Amino acid sequence: KHLESKNDPESPKLPDLPAYELLSQSRQNLKDRADAILKASNCRTVDLNIIETDSEVGGGTMPRTRMASIAIEVSIQSIKPDTIARSFRECHPPVIGYVQQGSFRLNLRTIFSDQDETISACIQQIEEKLVLRSSKEA
Repeated sequence: KHLESKNDPESPKLPDLPAYELLSQSRQNLKDRADAILKASNCRTVDLNIIETDSEVGGGTMPRTRMASIAIEVSIQSIKPDTIARSFRECHPPVIGYVQQGSFRLNLRTIFSDQDETISACIQQIEEKLVLRSSKEA
């Protein structure tokens, strides 16, 4: 309830905490961010899909609470999701996602909006490293 009141002008102002930024984003806002990340990534060989998912808030006053979210699903033909996950962790700075249902995912509710350009750059690095380099070696 407290998070839902964020846009209500008569509600008290929420503290300026990073967790509130992540928790208070609408699914549409997350989808718009995902669209922008995909466009900025400009990939030819990495398959990027926007999927609806949910996030588990966990701990504190919200144990096991689930919130609607958006994730970017990353797949590359003939490359295992664990290899993709490792490549994201090797980016500078490292990008942490998860493997679920046979694919690597980045849940945007866990990524601050000012990190979106970093995500796009990492996707481009991975395309260069895993796809383009392996095709040159073939």
